[in-house]
Amino acid sequence: MNDLRILLSGLGSEWYPHEFVHLIVPKFERHRMIEEGFATWLGGAGENTFKESAKILATQLAKNDTVTFEEVLNLKWGWQYSAYYTTGAIICQCAYDKFGIDGVKKLLEIPKNNDKLVEAICNLFNLSKSDLDKFWRKETLLYLKEEKKK
Repeated sequence: MNDLRILLSGLGSEWYPHEFVHLIVPKFERHRMIEEGFATWLGGAGENTFKESAKILATQLAKNDTVTFEEVLNLKWGWQYSAYYTTGAIICQCAYDKFGIDGVKKLLEIPKNNDKLVEAICNLFNLSKSDLDKFWRKETLLYLKEEKKK
């Protein structure tokens, strides 16, 4: 309920950073994967932090070598693991790591159109469309390695 500046939570507490992020980001009809991914990146999702969600997604992705970015984009795989939100968050983290705030701002300008999303991600990271799955999988699976470093 961004227009009314009201934050609602079904978690039994007013503490819900994910929804708070939605309230503070300037309103724009951006792509939903980026909108939800940005809120997940900064505020987590449900009761998980971004990194916890990324590890869950990476664990599931490691068990399935056929799932594609397009399947996640079209909500055909892994919704139970918040794959859509977490994929958007991983893309935000990658943009920040490689290009800083300017990279994240470019993502936040992507309109609600799946073709434009794919095109913008490929342009930002200098990928061909055929390399997007490999890029997404590699970046996601890094969250398994991060856990092993500890």
